[in-house]
Amino acid sequence: MASFVSEFLKRKLEERNISVDGFADSMGITIDLAKKYLSESGRYLPSDRVAKKISMVLKLTRDEESEFLRNLDSDREKLLPADELLTDESGPSVKSSIMKLWILTGITFFISLLSLVLSVLSLFKSGSH
Repeated sequence: MASFVSEFLKRKLEERNISVDGFADSMGITIDLAKKYLSESGRYLPSDRVAKKISMVLKLTRDEESEFLRNLDSDREKLLPADELLTDESGPSVKSSIMKLWILTGITFFISLLSLVLSVLSLFKSGSH
């Protein structure tokens, strides 16, 4: 899965004749991190704040910045597809967590109702004396 962000960044670095070392230096990041942003895997995506800094460092036009941000959004969506968020592959799923919350809410409701009934019965019992 090729990363739109890495392809975009590689293209812009080449157009502006900036090396990976120069990019890292301009960004104030390590060369390793710069290489991760340029990696085809797309697993290392810049935050929104870092994306803004990249836009400034590369002196992107508004159109280029818009394209860059669209690419960033696309890569982020590829990393977290909505249907995978509901699976049990890595830890508890959203569905099981919601089910547990409903069960706990039901138990809490039942205990509250029982407490209310016992309070009313106690009130009637003390009122009859």
